[in-house]
Amino acid sequence: MLSGLLSWMKRKPGKKILARWRVEPDLWRQFVASEGQRAEGPPYSELPPNGDAPPDGVEVVVEPYALWIGGRRVSLPLRGSPEVLSAALEETAHAPTTIELRLKYPAYARSSGGLQPARYTRLAVPVPRSSWRESKTVVAHFNRDVPSEPDFFHGRGDGSDAQDVSRCWSCGHETHKYRSECERCGASLQSRRWSRRFGLMMIPCGLIITGLMGTVLYRTLPMLLRPGVQIDGRAFNGSGATAALVLAVFIAVFAFGAGIVLYGAWQAATGRRSLRLASALVMLFGGLLTLATVVPWWLGR
Repeated sequence: MLSGLLSWMKRKPGKKILARWRVEPDLWRQFVASEGQRAEGPPYSELPPNGDAPPDGVEVVVEPYALWIGGRRVSLPLRGSPEVLSAALEETAHAPTTIELRLKYPAYARSSGGLQPARYTRLAVPVPRSSWRESKTVVAHFNRDVPSEPDFFHGRGDGSDAQDVSRCWSCGHETHKYRSECERCGASLQSRRWSRRFGLMMIPCGLIITGLMGTVLYRTLPMLLRPGVQIDGRAFNGSGATAALVLAVFIAVFAFGAGIVLYGAWQAATGRRSLRLASALVMLFGGLLTLATVVPWWLGR
């Protein structure tokens, strides 16, 4: 019974509503026809219109973080997935006026391995002439042209704080709006506030790695430098080449942790990112993975 109640509640808009209008059956049929004439392929429609409109039309309800069309809901979080890249009011002579939202689902690591690239979709909503004023409010809201509630990583987004300015590390474009990618070149964006907070979070992670590996190196270094020799009742029984490989792995992990600490401290202090330093860490991590693959193979020969 509880699960049924929760399911029913999810099908209803909340109390906070930005705009609401009803699309008459004739306008809905024009909208369905115009959507059907669009060329197939990306960006795919998030909510492709299906079927005819009921006699009383199709209700559109816009919440701060979601949009409903005929009882179907699309989540549009302020900072989450999917990200609203842009919103515009599209007016053409041969199709109904629509609100067009361009959405992005970020890339993620697949469980089977590899990286799933970012996915782009669109969301089209028909707007009757009587609701153009409300539609402009919706467009401004999803373009983040209105201040939002700040949190740990993000500010109000109104340009009142220089720490909230995001800078593209590829073309140098800057904006105070919350965006994950540059509107000019498509590279990633990151605000100074976000960079500082993320840098602070990197420091303890790097300290944990360096602390653990420093302890391991302190305890095993004498044995790895003199394989086969008893030191305090313990000895490394592998060959000299195997000891060198194991030592290389330990040093690489320690260097990786130290690199995270240094890069995190620099990012927290400056509020900027460095493509060179980040690339160096990625290369170090790649070398570490290579060593982690080679050592088990070497030991199992």
